[in-house]
Amino acid sequence: MAIHWRLALALLFTTVIKTWSVAVVDPPPKNPDKRSEPLPSHKIDPEKLNHLSEQQRRGLLAVLDQFPDCFSDTPGFCDLIEHEIPVTGDFKPKRLRAYKVPERLNPEVDSQINE
Repeated sequence: MAIHWRLALALLFTTVIKTWSVAVVDPPPKNPDKRSEPLPSHKIDPEKLNHLSEQQRRGLLAVLDQFPDCFSDTPGFCDLIEHEIPVTGDFKPKRLRAYKVPERLNPEVDSQINE
């Protein structure tokens, strides 16, 4: 399982700061239509959390389980913020050729594009 970017950021932040505090907030409403999936804390290899103290580990796993919709293996679309890159009037985008893909990988590339 690949580590989701939010989890990686949380682990990095925890490692750099060496402190962990968990804010107590109300959990999001449960969606009864959602299929039964294992909690995010059950998907993480415990060996990857060895650098954390027991308290930090419990706090991280509690946050992951409290907000499972925020931590998934597949990234989603976020429309909460818009990003803008200001450019000058004489800006011309640089056109690059597409990377060559080996023939044996074309079916996988096509399937990922179609998703």
